[in-house]
Amino acid sequence: MLTLSPPIYSIISSKRIEWLHMMSCDFSLKSYAIQLYGKKGVADCCIGLQDGYGLDANILLTLCWLAECGVLSMEAADLEHLIRRAAPLQVEVIQPLRKLRRQLKLSWHAALYESVKQAELAAEFEELAILEKASGTVRLRRTNDSEKRKAAEKMLTGYILFQAEQSNAGIERAVHALLDAAFPL
Repeated sequence: MLTLSPPIYSIISSKRIEWLHMMSCDFSLKSYAIQLYGKKGVADCCIGLQDGYGLDANILLTLCWLAECGVLSMEAADLEHLIRRAAPLQVEVIQPLRKLRRQLKLSWHAALYESVKQAELAAEFEELAILEKASGTVRLRRTNDSEKRKAAEKMLTGYILFQAEQSNAGIERAVHALLDAAFPL
């Protein structure tokens, strides 16, 4: 069971993301996010956490990617850095485009809807590029899959506590579905 009660600083405990070797993922954040988002139920989980709790789906996907790459923990300062780097594009571009796209979806403006949808997707991909770059020169420790899942759970929990400041059964179900898709048992 996902436990969201400890304070973020006990989950994310040191000053920088903990690294042991240079990160060498064989795949970009964008390719990982596209692959994971396409898995059954992931889009619904991410959209539910985004719309219901104000979480950034791209940050959720980034934290899973970091765990997949071998990052075992992240400090609060690093999580805040990722959030700060993504926030301007998210608030000033992506959220307004999403709102407009959803309004257009209900109208007869099919061509305009598609154009706005493509612009939103391009902005989402730009945010992923920003998040990948903000992840910096990452060091990792090669881990087995169960350690990756635990690391992802810790980082997702820290992000949820940082943004939502509380948990509920809906958040926990969505996070477990995301973890199950990213790190099948």
